[in-house]
Amino acid sequence: FLTASSVLSLVFGALVIRWAGARIRSVRLRLALAYGIGHLVAVVNVLTTSALMFLNTHDLTLLLLLLGFSAVISLAFAYAVVGALTAQLGVLSRAAMRLAGGDLSVRVGVHGSDEIGRLAAAFDDMAEQLQGSFDRERALEAGRRELISAVSHDLRTPLATTRAMVEALA
Repeated sequence: FLTASSVLSLVFGALVIRWAGARIRSVRLRLALAYGIGHLVAVVNVLTTSALMFLNTHDLTLLLLLLGFSAVISLAFAYAVVGALTAQLGVLSRAAMRLAGGDLSVRVGVHGSDEIGRLAAAFDDMAEQLQGSFDRERALEAGRRELISAVSHDLRTPLATTRAMVEALA
């Protein structure tokens, strides 16, 4: 019974999560749904198992109370975990918007060694390289302007001298 119920539970949970992943655009809601589905599957399996074991009414009431308590604790834990995760993603999102707006000094800082921490480190490296590229571009542009100014000055000076001589001869 446990093998059959676990396979059915996993298939049901995977189908619901896949269905919800395409329709729910919030990471917070998707992760809360995953916790909720996991708990719902556990409740259904426990209730089915308890019905097969012929528990008396008192035991069944106590079991339902404990399952309700575990549902509240599980959802509170899910909310806390998802809140921390989405807060870190929000910091990355705001930094990306500032970088797209032209603020090349924005950095998010590394907040750990997990996937989001590695993403933050990659973002900071990208921002550093982008700022370096813009600094090199500005330096090249300043060099180009200086070269054009020098060449222009050098061309004007001999032409002015030649022009003065031509006017004097004329």
